[in-house]
Amino acid sequence: MTRIIEAREPCLFSPWLAYAVIAFLMLAYTAGYAFSTPHTDTADELMRAYEIRRGLAYPLEGPFLGNAVHLGPVWFYLVALPLWISPQWLAAALFIGFVCSFKFPLAYHCGRQLVDGDFGMLWAVCMFVPGWTSFEPLLFLNPNAIAATSLLVLAIALRAIDRAAGPWIWLALGVALALAVHVHPTSMPIAVLVIPAWIAARRRGEPLARALVAMAAGFALPFLPYVVSQFQNGFADFGSASSYMTGQVSLPNIVNAPAVVLDAIGTGPRVVAQYLLGWSERAAALLGVAALVIGALSLAALGARDARRGHAIFLGALALFAAWIACMRPTTPFQFTWMLGPPLAAVMAMGLWTLSRRPRWRWTAGAALVVLVSLNTYAIARTARTVNEGQGVLPSRVLDIKGRIPAIEFHDVWFPAIGHARLGHLLCDTQPLSLHGHLAYIVDKDLALDTLFACNDRSKLSLAGSAGRHALGMTRHFWGALGVEASCWIGSLGITSKVTPLVQRDAIAIADGSRYLPRVAHRAAPTPVTFSVAAPANAAVLVTNVLGEYERFAMIDARVDGRPASSVATNDVSALYVVPGARDPRPVLWTFTVATTDIGAVDVVAVDPSADRGSGCDARAAPPSRSD
Repeated sequence: MTRIIEAREPCLFSPWLAYAVIAFLMLAYTAGYAFSTPHTDTADELMRAYEIRRGLAYPLEGPFLGNAVHLGPVWFYLVALPLWISPQWLAAALFIGFVCSFKFPLAYHCGRQLVDGDFGMLWAVCMFVPGWTSFEPLLFLNPNAIAATSLLVLAIALRAIDRAAGPWIWLALGVALALAVHVHPTSMPIAVLVIPAWIAARRRGEPLARALVAMAAGFALPFLPYVVSQFQNGFADFGSASSYMTGQVSLPNIVNAPAVVLDAIGTGPRVVAQYLLGWSERAAALLGVAALVIGALSLAALGARDARRGHAIFLGALALFAAWIACMRPTTPFQFTWMLGPPLAAVMAMGLWTLSRRPRWRWTAGAALVVLVSLNTYAIARTARTVNEGQGVLPSRVLDIKGRIPAIEFHDVWFPAIGHARLGHLLCDTQPLSLHGHLAYIVDKDLALDTLFACNDRSKLSLAGSAGRHALGMTRHFWGALGVEASCWIGSLGITSKVTPLVQRDAIAIADGSRYLPRVAHRAAPTPVTFSVAAPANAAVLVTNVLGEYERFAMIDARVDGRPASSVATNDVSALYVVPGARDPRPVLWTFTVATTDIGAVDVVAVDPSADRGSGCDARAAPPSRSD
């Protein structure tokens, strides 16, 4: 039998209540993907999915992990599935969210198998807590499915342990293991579940050789296209993978495992509270401390004889995965911690389950359910609002949760998945259109996929050119700094065609996504460049690095007619300037000094907010603008 605790009748949650709560968790989690924000990896995955859907290419290799080794291609084909029903960014986002949300019913199912329905319910709910996993709906990537695939492995392994398993069960176990590795290698320790499955099969007298062959075949099947591709290309990944293993993977890094666990428990909720929920630094710190206290209280299970074995098993799983994650890299990006979600939630659920068995503490489980579900539902809603504002801020802890890199903040432009379809239709045009500001940055990061989905043509779009027709987009924060409301709003961007390029220059072609990374990232030290432009005094001037993280960029100084000028709104890719109190169109001379690795990526435009009132999103780009 697979139970790790003597079976008892559930005393907290009826099956119907459990099913209702699980359905709500899946719905709330999936809904968060409607406000996921663009990421380079997301765009690459959707580009491959678009090519599959249109029959342009059928990739044999999957996402590129750490610029070192490709995964199998299954994820690309999975992302392509919803595009046959609705060729939209939002359709893919919601579909992936739905697939990843199966981690909740799988946790419930496995919990019922291991303990009882109450524990399964608590396990699922404890996976729905504010923390590093709250970033899954914000950025839909292949690692998002790691909890669901790993729990699928557990579910099949429990089936193989519980009773006689034919070749199809072992084949399914192999496929599930391959899929778990497909989504992210942090799942590799899940393979230890094969050991108890084999032991159980041996005790039943089943032929282990047949089981081994079936499982090996299932594991190899999803990787066959990758092996074929590597063979055709002379095993190109061998060199980069070897360099990664030599430079990143290190057994001595196992000493970081305790820090990985503690920061997964306490730092994740604190970062979510401060940067996604907008709490003060002190209030966010208190939430982090509360999470650590709750994690410590789960050790109450060690004092209960019937729960001690289960708690030890889940603590062992948590330690195993934390050790593997710590050894994989000296730094621990937040997505590496997503594999800790199931064992960490199981430890917390074991503590709550133990307390719930004591009559005077039974209320704690119900209270925990209400608090955790309510808090993370609020976190999802608040994150959606933050994305829709467009001004995304994250700390460097997302690159290393242990905080062992310089503490800085990244101020980015966020755009919700729910706005991509309208943006794509707006930018479908039969004439060339040059994009400026945050609109140019977002469209290039997205590989202009919105327009590809809408009209199968992105050739008319370019970035930061001075000739032809123009469209500019800025976030709500930037428009608010001007004290006006744009007449055309799509997602987080207010869009206008009333924009005048201030520098004569050729347009930059949109990244086509034919390679990963789509552009060459320049990491050389930026050099100071000073330039001057003339603009009407009553117009706002926006300076933008339209290529984003591919080029280093920082504003050093700004002057208007020789006087120092301060920006009214800024983020990591742009700065907005105005002449205070100016109402007439007399020309003024702006002089900017920027640090950049490519001055050709720096776009400078004048925006007259008053001229855009009433045009709405139905208006097409204006005729060619005058360039000064």
